[in-house]
Formats: sequence, C-alpha cells, structure tokens
Amino acid sequence: MDEIRQLKLLMAAVVLTLAALVLGIELGVMWFRERRERRRSTLLDHVSRRLASDELRRRVGISVRGALLARKRVVTLDMRACSRDEVWETTTCLSRDLGPGVRLVVLGALDRQPGAAFRLETRKGLAQPEPAPAPGC
Repeated sequence: MDEIRQLKLLMAAVVLTLAALVLGIELGVMWFRERRERRRSTLLDHVSRRLASDELRRRVGISVRGALLARKRVVTLDMRACSRDEVWETTTCLSRDLGPGVRLVVLGALDRQPGAAFRLETRKGLAQPEPAPAPGC
C-alpha cells in the first residue's frame, strides 16, 4: 500500500512539474509578445508625430515590424502619394531621429509618377555619432 501511494505522489509531482513548465513557457511567450507590441506601438506613435502635418499623415502609410526576441525593428513608410521634397525632408528627419536598432525603409515615386518608383533604406549603426538635427525637424 505504501509503494502505491508513493508512486501516485511521484506521478502527481511529475504532472504538476510539467504543468508548471508549460504554463511558464506560455507566460514567457505572452510577456515577450506584449513587450514587442508595446515597442511597436511606441515607435509607431513616434514616427507618426514626426510627420510634418496632418495632411502628410493621411497620405503616408506606416508599417512597423519587429522580431519577438530581438530589439531590431523595421519602419516602412509608403510615400508614393508625396512630393519629392516631402519624401526627402521626412527621410532626413526620421533617419536622424530613430534609434540604432531601427531600419527605415521608404517607398516612393519621383514626383508622383507611377513608373518612377524607388526604395530607400537607411540604417544607423551603434558607433555612429548623432548629427545635428536639420531645421524644421
């Protein structure tokens, strides 16, 4: 009788340990996802505020992506409905303002011509000095 009781206690301990392990993994994944979404939301708000006007915000599509465990993020701006000056001004301001783990990708068309599309990517390394902000940024 004693051996059966010990076996049942051992099995219960194993089941509880496995349940705690599975629950811990689930909670860990949820925590990492929450952090990723919080970083994404913060970066999206920051980029949106850096756009010059409400009218420009309506014409620019913003996408922010990031990995679950890495701090590297990609901000994609679809500026095909913007003029050349708006594209360069926004790209200049944001490329200086974003952190070292953020890559900026700008999709646009030269003077709103559909056949003259371009893709511009900027990256900021950890060792690069911060340049002085441009006027109006």
